[in-house]
Amino acid sequence: MKKLFTAICLIFCVTLLACAKGNDSRPSKMVGLSMPTESLERWDLNGHDMKSLLEKEGYTVDLEFADNNPLIQIHQIKMMIDEGCRVLVIAPVDGYALTDVLKTAKEKGIKVISHDRLIMESDAVSYYITFNKYKVGIVQAEFLLDRLKIKKHSKKNPVYMEFFTGDYEDNNVNAYFGGAMEVLKPYIDKGIIVCPSGQTSKWQCSTPGWSTAEAQKRMENLIVTNGYGPKNKRLDAVYCSNDSTAIGVTDALLEAGYTAENMPIITGQDCDIYSVKNIIRGTQAMSVFLDTKDTVSMTVKMVDAIMRGKKPAVNDKTTYNNGSGFMQSYLCDPTIVTKENYKSILIDSGYYTENDLMIINDYSDLIGKCIIVDNNWAGAGYYFKERQKDGYLIEEITFGSGVYIAGTEDFVCKENNGVINIDDRSKFILKDGDLRFFNKGTEQYIVFIEDWENLGPVSSMN
Repeated sequence: MKKLFTAICLIFCVTLLACAKGNDSRPSKMVGLSMPTESLERWDLNGHDMKSLLEKEGYTVDLEFADNNPLIQIHQIKMMIDEGCRVLVIAPVDGYALTDVLKTAKEKGIKVISHDRLIMESDAVSYYITFNKYKVGIVQAEFLLDRLKIKKHSKKNPVYMEFFTGDYEDNNVNAYFGGAMEVLKPYIDKGIIVCPSGQTSKWQCSTPGWSTAEAQKRMENLIVTNGYGPKNKRLDAVYCSNDSTAIGVTDALLEAGYTAENMPIITGQDCDIYSVKNIIRGTQAMSVFLDTKDTVSMTVKMVDAIMRGKKPAVNDKTTYNNGSGFMQSYLCDPTIVTKENYKSILIDSGYYTENDLMIINDYSDLIGKCIIVDNNWAGAGYYFKERQKDGYLIEEITFGSGVYIAGTEDFVCKENNGVINIDDRSKFILKDGDLRFFNKGTEQYIVFIEDWENLGPVSSMN
């Protein structure tokens, strides 16, 4: 009897250990979110919105931004794998750089969702969620043809156009630029659309890092080398794949003397605040609205389905091939935004407020006042001292702590009762409703006014 009791106890203990082991090996509820950069508004919002929604569903989330550096992103993904993430949501910096690190993810049974940007040359990618990017290029090109009244033109009376797309290493460029050129190339081949620079290949039209500054630099070169100008050689349109390149192109053309009245037709994408303001002003013709709430929502649903052992919803299986096979994809549709419909699409929907898109051209009442701004380098409020020829000089800035202005070690602001004095090497310029910081004559940042209504004396900020 004693032996039987002992045997039963042993069986009971083994059962308990087995249960305990089973509990310890339960799938993790951790999700890894790897975004390319926090400096671009759309990635910042995407990352934090997904994190918030996933946490509401009860998941633990590791959100990382890679500062547009593929090596940093690889390291961050390795850490997520080591931490036990069960699902990885990745918007790659470089679509071709993650093959090796994702082999480890696949070996550990981790599901990978490629978010908006396609991860290439990896069979570890389980799903892809994005907008119908080929269609984005198509609608941009069709918009150009419509605004240019292309049917009224011929080889003897062509339209003149230049082309800008994004980073050559970003697979999205293939879709955006490919869709646009599918529509435009027949007219280029017939001589109805003429590109005076001859730069029409993806490589020639690419913009490193989708950089506004790089786009502006290239447009400035095109203006000089091709003699473009309101009183010089005609330029009818500039195809731009997105808003960051469109802003650079627009700024270059404005500096060359173009105005809203004679500005070439410029396309864009993302409906960034600055570009929407340009649309309102008439210096950018359109932007494709990709409501990232759609991709964020669908990504969260996809993660949740995977975690629950269900098959996520997809609506496309044949469009995107990452080199290892066609992707199980969910594609969201784009929307064209113009000066005529921006209110109904962007404001009435609650995506932006009227205050977000406010354009102020007269700043004379700001002298002696302090305004609140939205930026990413610790400034909270700016005290305007006087108006100068090209803007306003700001005498004091209110901060919560001592910081480096624009990350430059030679311009250190040390806190003095919450107020920092600006020296004569630096200045702030209000231009078109946005605040631009210059250090030693070089523009460092553009920051957006967050609250124009909370104007008050600087003492209110201390």
